Amino acid sequence: GQFCLRRWRTMASGRARALPGVRFRRHLSPISSLSRKKINVQSLGRKIRLRYRGFGSSDGRSIAKEADPFWLGLGAFLACVGVPAAATYGLWRGLRSPASIGEVTEEERDRKFQEIGLLTPKEAQKSQVVLVKRLFSEDEIKNIKEEIESIRQSNKPGVLERGSPGQPWLTTVWRTTYLHTNGLFRSQMAAVHNKLRDAMFSVDAANWNQLNNRDPNDLTFRTVEFHEYWPGGQLSQDLHFDSGSIITADVMLEQPGQDFEGGEVSTPECDGKRAVHVFEKGDAIFFLSHKYHNVHPVTRGKRAVLVAELWEGPERSCGHRCWSREECSYMPPKKHVLQAVVENAYLLG
Repeated sequence: GQFCLRRWRTMASGRARALPGVRFRRHLSPISSLSRKKINVQSLGRKIRLRYRGFGSSDGRSIAKEADPFWLGLGAFLACVGVPAAATYGLWRGLRSPASIGEVTEEERDRKFQEIGLLTPKEAQKSQVVLVKRLFSEDEIKNIKEEIESIRQSNKPGVLERGSPGQPWLTTVWRTTYLHTNGLFRSQMAAVHNKLRDAMFSVDAANWNQLNNRDPNDLTFRTVEFHEYWPGGQLSQDLHFDSGSIITADVMLEQPGQDFEGGEVSTPECDGKRAVHVFEKGDAIFFLSHKYHNVHPVTRGKRAVLVAELWEGPERSCGHRCWSREECSYMPPKKHVLQAVVENAYLLG
């Protein structure tokens, strides 16, 4: 306003020297001149047209320096915050549905599942979660933890660390270690590998019969993961399922109520109710991978589970949960920041 007032006074005294293309209207007051000024930014800064450009000056100062600070601030905000935010949102939109990368419809997705002999999520909802008590003894659990620590100390497995809404930035509340990386699970934990696989076949034969007509040699572990949850860690995504796999197993490695609180596994059922599945240290739950499931927030301590997915395809050795049945050499760094950001939005809500 002060600048316009000075310009108006200069014009009134007859000393104004307009720059080419600048027009002045003496009958406009400083306030009306300011109110009628319009800024039209085209091509994000390549071309700026000022109507009633009262910002022209005889000393050659650039229009950018004399432009309204509000518009300059807005442009800087959009460049520094808006564009990265839009890019992150676009990335999240593209990856928010791992069951259907490429934004296919539910009908197209279900048709693809049927083509490879998998139940659709709606069909899998009718199945029951199976609890196997004491699948692993106390000594076996101790050995499993030692082997996991040995694998992790080698710095070879893929590791994904996630934060949670409401927690300080970069605070890890959920860490996943991909034990199958480079075949480490099969080579260093062969006894656990075989026991889990045999249990999956036994549970399926007694409950679902999804493996009967498949070649056992084609049924392998797609992913074997060691999950650690701290307070705030959860799997809260609605209608989450392990797309593309056949059977999922969760083995509890800590004692609920003693080592941690919260962290219950729940499944929405066909009757509209939500079933909560409580299993103790050494127990395992088995369910069809396409059945919806969630993990409630951990409120105290650390929850640790071993998760394995069986699928019809090559046994994976890449350091993540692979989507491809072809050769894959993906190896994430220990803290894969971009993937963590996407999965935070996708899994944690």
